[in-house]
Amino acid sequence: MRVVITRRFALDVPDGINIFIFSLSQELLEMGNEVTVVANTVSSKDKVREFYKMSRYPESIALSERSHFNHEAGRMLATWYLKGRKVVDDARPDLVIVNGALPFTFRATTCTVSHDLEPHGGRIGFVRPLYKGLSYRRSDRIVATCTEVRDGLSKELRVDSSLIDVIPTCIDTKAYENEEFDARENAILHMGTVGYKNPIATIKAFARVRSDCTLYITGRMEEYIEDFIRGLPQSIRDRIEFLGYASAERLKRLLGTVKIVSVPSQYVVPVASPTVLEAFASGTPVVASRSISRDILRHDDNGFVCQAEDEQEMSRRFELLLDDAGRWKAMSLNASRTAEYFSARRVAERYLELA
Repeated sequence: MRVVITRRFALDVPDGINIFIFSLSQELLEMGNEVTVVANTVSSKDKVREFYKMSRYPESIALSERSHFNHEAGRMLATWYLKGRKVVDDARPDLVIVNGALPFTFRATTCTVSHDLEPHGGRIGFVRPLYKGLSYRRSDRIVATCTEVRDGLSKELRVDSSLIDVIPTCIDTKAYENEEFDARENAILHMGTVGYKNPIATIKAFARVRSDCTLYITGRMEEYIEDFIRGLPQSIRDRIEFLGYASAERLKRLLGTVKIVSVPSQYVVPVASPTVLEAFASGTPVVASRSISRDILRHDDNGFVCQAEDEQEMSRRFELLLDDAGRWKAMSLNASRTAEYFSARRVAERYLELA
């Protein structure tokens, strides 16, 4: 089967949708399908391989010759209308998986995937509901990556929820390490420094944790984080290590050797977080906010659900997982079992059924 996957943004950045795209593409290729990814911008193959360590990569086609695309809505739509539709149709796909709604039809079964319901659009945000309504209704199938996104999308589009398929995001579960409790470092990992990742909440909770624990943070050092850390005691600052954009190998190593992954992310509607899935594939319990879908995170089973604003509660959960080996091992086992539901093979099979 020929499958085309679209992305309106760059492929060479570490984010959840790209994790989904490359994990799904690799599995579809392993199953004997042809896969092409069509994106707005030219992507660095070296960066893609650094951030996403896969055994097989799909063919990728860029609609612009630039490495950075002006994502102003009018320009983006014009590019897809004048060039993107033809590129997709010329691939003669049996299935098109659209990430980021497009108000066009393709000459193939098309499913549009909603990963979240965050309010994007800037100055034209007021027309976004109309744009989404038009785009999703032109798609043969509508897919949401978790139950909460399905229910929210149903209300937003005024479409019965039974007409929206819930197909989770996915990862290559075989690619992650999973060390035993005693072999792991007394450390917490926080992935991402953009605002909605809420690193300050993790840092505040970590500041209350015992002195033999380390906090690792991936992503670019943002000015607001630097300003906050500057106000902490030196003894706490010395235990926080910023890693920048970590390679796939280093990130997988960290996920399998720390004892906790902290995910106090803030979303309007709970999401199926790839960060949580990567932690679970590594057998690592998470302490997360209520913005993580109940489809993934079960309180006091494979992790803890906390109010992200309550650093005392978060720090108590950190301490419990650091100190109680029995509790940690039970949660680690449950986390690993949960990850299997989100394996790329299972998700790939679901998408192929749509075609």
